Amino acid sequence: MKLMYFASATVIAASLSLSAAADLNSFDNPHPETDIHEKEPATVHELRGLFPGHDGYAFQEGRINQTGAENEADINQVYSDKGLGQITQDGYYNDALIEQVDYSTSGYFTRARNIAVIDQVGTLNDAESDQTQYGTTYSGRRVNTVQIHQKSNDYFTVDRNKARALQEGAGHKSLISQKSMGFGIIDYANNRGRTIQYGTAQQSVIDQMGWDNKARSVQYDGYNDSTIVQRGDGYFGDNEVYVDQSGYFNSADVEQSDAYDDNQASDNYAEVSQSGTWNKAVVDQEGDSNWADVNQHGDENLAKVEQNGYYNTATVNQYSDWNVALIDQDGEGNDAHVDQYYGYDNLAVIVQDGYYNSADIYQ
Repeated sequence: MKLMYFASATVIAASLSLSAAADLNSFDNPHPETDIHEKEPATVHELRGLFPGHDGYAFQEGRINQTGAENEADINQVYSDKGLGQITQDGYYNDALIEQVDYSTSGYFTRARNIAVIDQVGTLNDAESDQTQYGTTYSGRRVNTVQIHQKSNDYFTVDRNKARALQEGAGHKSLISQKSMGFGIIDYANNRGRTIQYGTAQQSVIDQMGWDNKARSVQYDGYNDSTIVQRGDGYFGDNEVYVDQSGYFNSADVEQSDAYDDNQASDNYAEVSQSGTWNKAVVDQEGDSNWADVNQHGDENLAKVEQNGYYNTATVNQYSDWNVALIDQDGEGNDAHVDQYYGYDNLAVIVQDGYYNSADIYQ
């Protein structure tokens, strides 16, 4: 069954509640300790309130609600600078796609403030949101926003949900939340979450629960800000994080831990690349046999890696400019490297607490 909505007509559903939607302002300054899942839901009235000057209503508004299996839902909003698209699906093997394209500009300043919300409950679901702006300059609060929420409801199956957010232009916020739970138990997830943002003033948050998840955040040339939180299941982790950033203000926060807060999640991998200007990367891993790899390349640089457990590995590279690299490992059999590659304001500090550890610093 396929249902497609084109936004040439307006659908008004004033009483709709977005049951899994977080407060849109909750990730303005994201922090790994924030529990995104506990935020109060936003209603359509609250979302419409983000469009001042138009009686609280979006220019284009589309809503699709589906229950069952193998459903497809598309919302396509073109010439939309103030659009609201929302898809809710409950079941299995469902696909959701929201496309919002803004051709409307004011001089060189984008006027877009589109919002896409996808809420899926079940397993083996696929969610995708594409937002494009053709205004070339970021103008304050005028940003496009994506929220994708996926939650399993069956402990006896593998989740295997996929979420992808693509944002191009100026001014982006993206939140992907993948929660693996059945009967109150966190389980084998195998979820995939990916954010791709091109342009200025990006901000990305990916939050995953369960084990064997993969998350990737790609941001090119802008104010860059990426936060990824992964919470494993007891002794199981096997989660992977990849963050690529590029020029300008850069920042990356990665937390890989255990949902039960007993520091047992293991075999996690985090890779942060970054490139030029302000840089900063913080990686926090709890559990055993985790691996953190940070490269930075140039300008202000700071890399901080904290690992708590046994047989963890940390590698920081950096290259040049104002460099600092701090590695703190608590446990046994841990390995740390720094490398800084000549010049400028280098400082590298490694702290290891336990037995059979090794540390290398090259500058």
